Amino acid sequence: MKKKFESLSPEDTLKIAKEFAQELNGNEIVYLKGELGAGKTVFIKGIASYFGIDKNEVNSPTFTLMNIYEGKITIFHLDLYRLSPGEAEEMISDFVGKGLIILEWGDRLKEDIFDLPAFFIEIKVSEEDNREIIIEKIEDK
Repeated sequence: MKKKFESLSPEDTLKIAKEFAQELNGNEIVYLKGELGAGKTVFIKGIASYFGIDKNEVNSPTFTLMNIYEGKITIFHLDLYRLSPGEAEEMISDFVGKGLIILEWGDRLKEDIFDLPAFFIEIKVSEEDNREIIIEKIEDK
């Protein structure tokens, strides 16, 4: 399953993310790809708000590497930018089965090795505020 959306503003990105979140039950992994400033964290804010988490609590974990948000589900929000694939895999494995895992710079991993339902989301900048958001479910192995 691959779906494409056009976002004309950060508000659109939040709305698309909330709609996507309806497909989640809290035991998945979401790989996010997008250049700096593409809207990865905005997308995560939308997912978090769907699960009752104040979007203002959601920040990019660039320097902390991980943030944990508690709402109707637990969300583990990790930034893989500064981690090697091996370091990332080791860190992520501690949270498998404990909640929704969302990975900024998720494309830095070589492949999906975790035994969880998974989605790959790419956010492409097309103009200043315009984004193309591609959501693809990673089919069962």
